Amino acid sequence: MAPIKNVALAGAGGAIAPSILAALLSSSFNITVLTRSGSNTKLPPNTSTRTVEYTLSSLTPALEGIDAVVSTLGPTGGQQQRVLLDAAIAAGVKRFIPSSFGCDLENPKAKTLPVFKDKVEFEGLLEEKAKEGKIEYTVLYNSAFLDWGMEVNFIANVKGEGKVEIYDGGESKFSATTLAGVGKAVVGILSNEAETRNRRLRVHEAVVSQNQLHSIAKKVGGKSGEVEVIKTEDLEKFGYEQLQKGNLGMETWVAFIKRALFGEGYGGAFPKTDNEILGVGKLSDGELEEIVAKVVKG
Repeated sequence: MAPIKNVALAGAGGAIAPSILAALLSSSFNITVLTRSGSNTKLPPNTSTRTVEYTLSSLTPALEGIDAVVSTLGPTGGQQQRVLLDAAIAAGVKRFIPSSFGCDLENPKAKTLPVFKDKVEFEGLLEEKAKEGKIEYTVLYNSAFLDWGMEVNFIANVKGEGKVEIYDGGESKFSATTLAGVGKAVVGILSNEAETRNRRLRVHEAVVSQNQLHSIAKKVGGKSGEVEVIKTEDLEKFGYEQLQKGNLGMETWVAFIKRALFGEGYGGAFPKTDNEILGVGKLSDGELEEIVAKVVKG
């Protein structure tokens, strides 16, 4: 079987997409970005694009000659990703990497949380299609996004601006990967077809805690904000209460994600990774400190 050469990226406007695109463009693969008509997404100069609508009739011809599809479609793009998969199969694409970046959805507790329902169902659909011989897949879990997660105060408010939320005491360990590390892992998947075929893989560059990140932040000049200690059990309860009220806003979904990331038994820290296959290394203490300092200093 011929190796993967031509790769299409779908969903280039999301937070994670630029880093994955940068890694792909630095690789030996031929990269095409699927863009929508009227899109304002800024791409690197000379990036090859194909304008599409998320319909089978538009996507299928756009994917002809493509060997692998990488999807970074956002949380509201569940139906679009299903159409993308159907088009990929119709066009004869070999490998599909879904937008499953983040929490480990093989964890029995995490996979039951409503926020991950579409992802869990889509991964099941991929498995079915692979068993039928229609396409191959690779799912990549990276747990927390290290740099981006601190920049938006999701995993830790290292700048200490405003309220500093500490979950379950702040000592819970969780895996974390930089956006660049995720991009490198995607290239590693495509570069190692046999080893990554029809598998769920895990990658992390560090295993940290909130308290550890805040300690590093203080060392490099971060401020000490007002601390609020929150139980992730209460976050999960809040999420279900909001669902019962019909509130499907981001606050509801974030509560469930934080339960999965910081809650005990939800698989936030990977005991084992596939870093070696993917060509992703672990951060040294100095490198971790540099990343925290960069966020703190803006």
